[in-house]
Amino acid sequence: MENSNLCKVGLGLIWCGRQWPPNNQGWQRPSDEQIDLMLSTGFDLLGDGAKLMLDTASGYGESEQRVGSWLTNNATLASRCVIATKFGETFNCSTGETTTCHTAAGAMTVLEASLLTLSRPIDLFYSHITSQLTEAQAEAVLADDGLRHALVSAKAEGKVGMLGTSCSYPNVVRTALRKGWLDELAVVQLPARTCVAEPELIAELRAAGKLVIANSPVRRVLAAPDEAVTNERRLRTS
Repeated sequence: MENSNLCKVGLGLIWCGRQWPPNNQGWQRPSDEQIDLMLSTGFDLLGDGAKLMLDTASGYGESEQRVGSWLTNNATLASRCVIATKFGETFNCSTGETTTCHTAAGAMTVLEASLLTLSRPIDLFYSHITSQLTEAQAEAVLADDGLRHALVSAKAEGKVGMLGTSCSYPNVVRTALRKGWLDELAVVQLPARTCVAEPELIAELRAAGKLVIANSPVRRVLAAPDEAVTNERRLRTS
């Protein structure tokens, strides 16, 4: 899949797999009907033939499993889905613990599990680099030659359509771009507030042929963190 064919609208699906934000005590596990309503509404708003990105991850609890079930039960709409998932974090629903692993072996283990759960090739496979890692650790992930080789091989085998990184650290992305560590990656996902605050970085990435995806642009993340937004919404509706 070429960059130009990637849809411009996506749904982040962490909410259907685990409590989010972590301190959101008002979260309830959505029913299958609620998930179907959300995804079907997304397609209705886009119109006939448009593609919708479904953004999930091994770190999103049950999200991949529930997305996989929806894809199986909605074959027509599934053909219009662009599936993006990630490696680097896993979430244990029983204990509520998040673990990180960004090695080549770890990435391939997650990929094989995602392929089995989603029952289709992955359109976009990201490295998931969040604040669980320090900036130095994040830089080491993008600098890892062994990891890059494993990802490129998975793409050559048809398991993955495109490679990318979802990184919370703009300075790390800037360093990686200039050192050539992003050469094999087609997509870079950054927080929405970074896309607004650092237009020069976005321009550099676009000039290098990278597709830039803003993480959660329709939430008020430009002004407040997720937790503050959730608490404010709860106060307004109580």
